Amino acid sequence: MTASIKIRQSIFLLSFLFLGLVFLLGLLYLSQVNGLATKGYEIKERQEWLESLKAENQKLKIELAGVRRLDYLNEFAESQNLVKIERASFLSAPGELVARK
Repeated sequence: MTASIKIRQSIFLLSFLFLGLVFLLGLLYLSQVNGLATKGYEIKERQEWLESLKAENQKLKIELAGVRRLDYLNEFAESQNLVKIERASFLSAPGELVARK
């Protein structure tokens, strides 16, 4: 074999190895980009889930405040020896609404 054939074979081998390396790096890059896209989608889904939980939590806090308020009013009524009304009847006067026990 002559030196020029050996040089051509070496250049061909190096070119082949270089193309293989570029191909592998491309696959690695695509894998990383795909992983990032997947993670971004998961983050978006979890943020939406978190927002829905925050909204539900706010509704529950409002509901709890209403229940606590009713409990407080019942305890206050008992502590002041107030009597529960079994049935209320309302009288209407011109321009006003009046309650009678």
